[in-house]
Amino acid sequence: MSLRSELLRTLAGSTGVYLFGTAMGFLVGIQLARGLGVAGYGLYGSAMAAANLGATVASGGLQLHATREVAASLARKEPETAARLIGWSLRNVLVLGAAASISVGGYVLSGQGAETGLGLWAMFLTLLMSLIALAGAIVRGTEAVVIGQAMDVAIRPAAQSGLLLIAILGSGTIDPGLALALSCLAIIFALPFGWPAISRVWTKSPIRIASEEQRAWRRASATMGLTTIIRATEAALPLIILGAISTMEEAGIFRVATAVAVFSMFGVNIISAIAPQSAVRLYATGEMEKLRSLVAMYCFIMVIPSALLIPVLWIDGEAILTLLFGKEFSPATGPLLIVLFSSLIVGLGGMGTTLLHVSNNEKTVTTTSFVALIAVVLVSLVLIRRYGAYGAATSVLIGSFIRVGSQTIAARNLTGIDPSFFASILNIARHLRAKRLLIHPGKPREQE
Repeated sequence: MSLRSELLRTLAGSTGVYLFGTAMGFLVGIQLARGLGVAGYGLYGSAMAAANLGATVASGGLQLHATREVAASLARKEPETAARLIGWSLRNVLVLGAAASISVGGYVLSGQGAETGLGLWAMFLTLLMSLIALAGAIVRGTEAVVIGQAMDVAIRPAAQSGLLLIAILGSGTIDPGLALALSCLAIIFALPFGWPAISRVWTKSPIRIASEEQRAWRRASATMGLTTIIRATEAALPLIILGAISTMEEAGIFRVATAVAVFSMFGVNIISAIAPQSAVRLYATGEMEKLRSLVAMYCFIMVIPSALLIPVLWIDGEAILTLLFGKEFSPATGPLLIVLFSSLIVGLGGMGTTLLHVSNNEKTVTTTSFVALIAVVLVSLVLIRRYGAYGAATSVLIGSFIRVGSQTIAARNLTGIDPSFFASILNIARHLRAKRLLIHPGKPREQE
C-alpha cells in the first residue's frame, strides 16, 4: 500500500471513529441526564471532571512520550527499546494515577460532601482513565492508529451506553455512584482491545532498564506533558469550581451545555489529530505556500460545526434541549450558546497551535496556555459564585479568546503564516485568482 493510500485510510478510519465516538458520548450524556436529574448529573459531572483532570495529570506526558518513542524505536528496528519504554510507562502511570486518585477522592468527598462509595468509585475511575489513555497512546505508537484512538474515543462510550441501558431497564433508575461504576466497567471492557498490539512488542522486553535511560524518559515526558496538563486543567476547572462553590443543579446545567457543545469541536479535534504530520513535512521542506494553503483549508473545517450549531440553537435551543434531556435542563440554553461561541473562536483561530509546535515553539504554546488558565481560574472564582453556569461558560469563553488570540498572533509572527479564518479567506481568494490567471494568462481585464 502506498503512503498516500495509507494516510487516506487512516484519515477515513479516524474520522469514522470520532463520528461514532461523538455520537455515543452524546447518547451517554442523554441517558445520564434523564436518569440522574439535574442535581445528580451535576454531582456525576463534577466527579467525572475531577477524575479526567487527575488522569491527565498522571498520564499526559507519558502518553505523548510513549506514542513518539515507541514509533521511533520500531522504525529504527529496536523493539527491545520500545518494550522497555512500555513497561516503564505502565509502571509510572499506575503510581501517578494512584496519587492523582487520592486528590480526586478528597475533592469528591470533602468539596461535594458526597457519600464514601461515590468517592471510591471516582478514585478508581481516575486510575483507569490514566491507564486507558496510556494504553491507547502505546497502541498508536505501534502503528495501530485507528484502534488506538477507538479504545477511549469510541469503544468506551459505546460500552458505557450499553451498560447504562441495561441498568435503567433493570432497575428503572440510577444514581451518581452507579454511573461512575459503570464508567469504570466500560474502561475495563475497552482496555483488552489494545492488548494484541501492545503484547507484540512488550513480550520482547529485557528486565533491566538503565538509570540514564529512565532519567531521559522522565525529563522528556514531563516536558511534553506540561501543555497537555495546562489545557486539560483549563477545560476541567470551571466545572470543578462550579461543583465546589455553587449548587449541583448549576453543575448539571453546565454539564449538559458542554455535552452538546462537543459537536462544535468535532472539526477542531479531527484537524488536531490529522494535521500535524502533513504540517511538519511541509515546514521541514520549506514548502510554505503549500503549508499556507493547507492551513487555510483546514481552518474552514474547524469553523463549520460551530457556525452551523449556533444559529440553530439560537433560534430554538430551549425546545431542542427539552426534547433531548428533559424540561429541567432547558436553562442550559444560555450557557450552551456561550460555550458554542468559545468553540467558534477556537475555529476562527485556525491551526495556530499546530504551527507553533511544528516550528519548535512549544514554549510559546505553554506560556500562552498558562496565561489563559490563570484567566479562567480568576474569572471562574469571581463569576461562578454569583452567576453559576453562566459564569462557568463565560470563563470558558474568556480563556479561549486569550489562548487562541495570543497563539494566532504568535504563529503569524514566528512562522510568517496567519492561521486565522479571515486570513484564510484572503489566501484562498488569492489562490483562486492565481489559478484563474494561469488558465487565461492573456485575457484582457475588461473581459474577465
